[in-house]
This record gives sequence, C-alpha cells and structure tokens, in this order.
Amino acid sequence: MPLRVVGYDPGTRNSKAAVLEKDGSGWILQSAAFGPAQDPKAFWEASKLPRGTLCVAAGAQAFTLREIRHPLKDPEKIAQTVRYEAEPYLSASLDQSLLQYRILGESDGGARVLLLALPKERMRALLEGWKAAGLDPRAVSADATSLWNAFSAFGPKGESPVTLLDLGAQKTVLAVFQAGELRLLRVLRVGLGAPPEGTDPVEALTASADILAQEARRSWANVGVEEKLSQVLLTGGGALHPAFPHLLEERFRCPVGRFRFLDQIRHSLPEDRAEAFEALGAAAVGAALSAADRDATGIDFRIEEFRY
Repeated sequence: MPLRVVGYDPGTRNSKAAVLEKDGSGWILQSAAFGPAQDPKAFWEASKLPRGTLCVAAGAQAFTLREIRHPLKDPEKIAQTVRYEAEPYLSASLDQSLLQYRILGESDGGARVLLLALPKERMRALLEGWKAAGLDPRAVSADATSLWNAFSAFGPKGESPVTLLDLGAQKTVLAVFQAGELRLLRVLRVGLGAPPEGTDPVEALTASADILAQEARRSWANVGVEEKLSQVLLTGGGALHPAFPHLLEERFRCPVGRFRFLDQIRHSLPEDRAEAFEALGAAAVGAALSAADRDATGIDFRIEEFRY
C-alpha cells in the first residue's frame, strides 16, 4: 500500500484535496486544501500540497449515473450482458464508453444494477488537463462514488438505514446505506447555490428543502427503508448553512446532522478549517482511500486504453 495517498476533487464551486498517511490501523490527515474552484495547475501551485499516489474524483456531471433493473440476477450472467443492457442510457456509443457497474440487490426476479459510464473522449480530455498540471492519477472515480467510499470507511455501520446528502451548489448526491452497504445512489439536479436575482433567499431555501424531501422519500420508497430510517447525515457546502439542516429535519421527521468523518482521522487543522473541510472534503478523502487500495466501490475509470 502507498505510504502517502492523495485525493483530489476538482469541484465546480470549490476544489478540494486531502493527503492521508497510514497511522497504525487508522489514518492521519497530513495536509488538506480547499478553495474556490480553479484549473488544476493553479490549485496545486497555490496549495503547495505534498505529492503522493493520486486518485481524482471527477465531477458527476461528466458521467452517466443510473440505476437499472437487469432481467438476470446471477452475477456472472450480469457481467456478460450488462454492457448491452446499459447501451440505451449511454451518451456515447458502446465502444466509445467506459462502463462500470455495481449490483445493489435483487428485484422482481432480476437485479438492481448501478451503472456509471464515461465517454472515452471525455476521459481523454480530463487526463490531458491533469497532465498539464503535473498530475497522473492512479485511479479516476466520480465524486459521488468517492463520497460512497468515504462513508463506507467512516459512516455508521448499524442495521438501521442511514441517508447521506451531499449538498452542492448545483447538485445533491443522495446515498442510502444499511449495515455499511450501499443500497441506493442518485445525483439530484438541485443545489444550494445563490438563488436567481430577485428571488427571496428564504423562499428559495424552503423550495430546495421541499424538493429534496420529495426526492428523498421517492428514493426511500424505492428501497423500502423510509419507516426504518435512523438519521440523515449532511456534507457539502449546504451542510454549513445555519438554517438548512433544521428545514430538512422538519420535513424528514428524523435526526439530521453532519457526517463527522474527521472524528476518526487524526489531524491538526484549526477548528474553523476542520469544520469547513469536513463539509467540503469528504469526496477528496474517499478518493485518497481509493488511492490506498481501500476502496469499497470497485469503481475506477482507468481501464482499457486508459489503464494506469
């Protein structure tokens, strides 16, 4: 396993990076950086972070992320046929797409399968951009799957279902876990960025809370966990909003709190920076764990001609 691992989440509003080192059976956050999103070269020159084995968590907007119902449930048969089941949902032709998948469970005689796909042209452009900044990632994931990896490592492991909401400026990642395993993963096109000019901020915030509550209930019904849900945990810039967690708690009728992964990682960040990084940096930490071969997702797009 690499001695020093680095996770980089370029972001659309904020860029984030985490440098982890092994500490016995745990981890030390050796360095962390975050700030307004900028091109990779400028971010890395400004952050002055030490280099190490790198995984990048690319923005979910670059990917197709979709759950499908596969007619088969045998894992070997799914592996043989999933590309053809995925083809109708791809933004590029099958031979020009990188495809990853994960079986989430059985459903109506078949299987619930999470698909992630990235056009090869887009992957090529991403790698070229990172290369210009001196970056050659060992692995490439989506920010949504890096959040999944961070939660698998540091989230609750009890039998009661838990929902993770990553509240970004333009999108929200919604993930449901039970007993430490992913049950559902969605990217919602609702965020907590600045409201349009002339819009009342309180009304905009309330509308976002209503939409998220509606989408969350749809998701919970899909996997049958609403009545068993124990808590909702928040990350992302929206988690720092003083009023939004309370608005969600009113609508969800269950405890809403923060995903406090830094409680399980040694660090020396000042309290204010730790508070901000804990909200913004979960995907970067999940990516760093992937670089250390501690990956619960099995999702890596450095495959085929892009293999590291």
